[in-house]
Amino acid sequence: MTMTEQGDDDDVVTPPATTSAPSLPLTPPPSNDKVTTTRVQRLLAFCKSHREGRAFIHLDSDSYTVSLHSSEYDQFRRGLKQDPSLEGYVKEKIRFV
Repeated sequence: MTMTEQGDDDDVVTPPATTSAPSLPLTPPPSNDKVTTTRVQRLLAFCKSHREGRAFIHLDSDSYTVSLHSSEYDQFRRGLKQDPSLEGYVKEKIRFV
């Protein structure tokens, strides 16, 4: 506690510095750090299981179609870039329409 030299009647106390509160960023994280939606996570998991030859789901036909919004497609592409092996497999084996 620090006191000023103004006299006994007008004693002013300086509050302690606040260092306990961490400073948080004021802006959202960059777009490449954003959370992937559950739908995209499931699609990435399906692609991984397909690559590994495991039956992730039972399909009645030889094809599996998924429609993605443009933001979901961007998330899907970012997810593939994080796993170069999966990205190569998807480029070679999966057809985009």
